[in-house]
Amino acid sequence: MCSIINPILEQNKPEKVKEEIILSNWYKKIIWKDFILKDWKISNFLIYSHQNIKIATMVMPLTKDNKLILWREFRYWVEKFIYDFPVWVLEANISEIENVEKELIEESWYVSKDFEYIWETIVSSYEDTIIKYYIAKNCIFWKQELENWEYIEVFEITIKDFENMIKNWEILSPTSLSCFTLARIKWLI
Repeated sequence: MCSIINPILEQNKPEKVKEEIILSNWYKKIIWKDFILKDWKISNFLIYSHQNIKIATMVMPLTKDNKLILWREFRYWVEKFIYDFPVWVLEANISEIENVEKELIEESWYVSKDFEYIWETIVSSYEDTIIKYYIAKNCIFWKQELENWEYIEVFEITIKDFENMIKNWEILSPTSLSCFTLARIKWLI
């Protein structure tokens, strides 16, 4: 395993000097943080998070014949369609597996009882959410109506076709790319 850590840089980590909540409602929290760097300059960041929720789950669904279940959703903030796997913040009072199962049904119209943990990642330096990735194997279709505001198309695709979509710059979701790549590395698909 390759691990490069600069001990001098580690000892001189930025020091937090100020933290201010910019927005805090039932769903979202935005915090402004100021840090002093080793050269005494001020560095500041906006940290985004879901209110009191630090974990999200993503599920990569597979059918019995090993096809990926992918969804194409209109994302209002970028005003375009994005290909993705179902992902959602961990809801209160349910387990990660229950969260994955619930989101799979709500967002893809498929069900499964065969879930396997893959890995987890930090979304970015500017958001404090951890995404835990799962595979749902042996998924079968189950009819479900979407919310009126959601505009999602769900379809099955071969793993090879999904890899071609990556090569053609069609998969723009970093979490979906991470989920798929980590599953491939762990030989789960």
